[in-house]
Amino acid sequence: MGKKFRSGVLISIIMVILGLSAVGWFVWYTGKMFVGLVSAETAVTSENPSETNSEILNLPEIKLWTCQIGVYKDKENAEALLQNLHNKGWQAVIISKEPYQVAVGAFGADEEAFFCYQGLLENGIDSWVREVTYPALHYKVSGSETETVLEILELANSLCAGLGQDNGQTDAAEKIQDVKDSDYPEDFRHLQDNLSALNASLDGQGNLQYKYNQQLLQVFAEYKWVTYKYFEQNP
Repeated sequence: MGKKFRSGVLISIIMVILGLSAVGWFVWYTGKMFVGLVSAETAVTSENPSETNSEILNLPEIKLWTCQIGVYKDKENAEALLQNLHNKGWQAVIISKEPYQVAVGAFGADEEAFFCYQGLLENGIDSWVREVTYPALHYKVSGSETETVLEILELANSLCAGLGQDNGQTDAAEKIQDVKDSDYPEDFRHLQDNLSALNASLDGQGNLQYKYNQQLLQVFAEYKWVTYKYFEQNP
């Protein structure tokens, strides 16, 4: 009887020891896994800031006046109007989507836009003068060509936001020529191409101011698309 009792006690002690050992191993292993995960996450977080060079660019609000010609639900109808206006010598632009708004010219005041309105009317094109605004942005730019991208965005913004101010088209031409051709994203290349076309409009014949204002609306539209796209992706 005594031997059975001692054997039972010994077995119980062994089971307790094994149970404690199992619990201890589980706690140690779980703790090791947790520390490993935290260490890995910390390492990734600490490495990210050094991977890209980014800067914050503050772009002021843009307010301008234009001659709007049509509003369409379908893109095909808007593009058909664009082609019709281009055939008549007007550089119309889609300035907004859903609905698609077609307009001509960018001006600093409604009085200036009214002269464009009269010119359109004389060509049998009905339009109405309206104000267009685009909000100020706190824009984050990252990448190897950050400096050039900043320069392009600042220039496009200043030309559109500076309408009606005494900035001078000569100064604008010099700034556009100073922009370097670099290997930056295609969206920004489109914007630079429109800036170059704006510069070319200053060298044309005829009413230079008129051609300039029409091309400037194209710059505004491209600036709007590219900043909206990247601002949405990088809030």
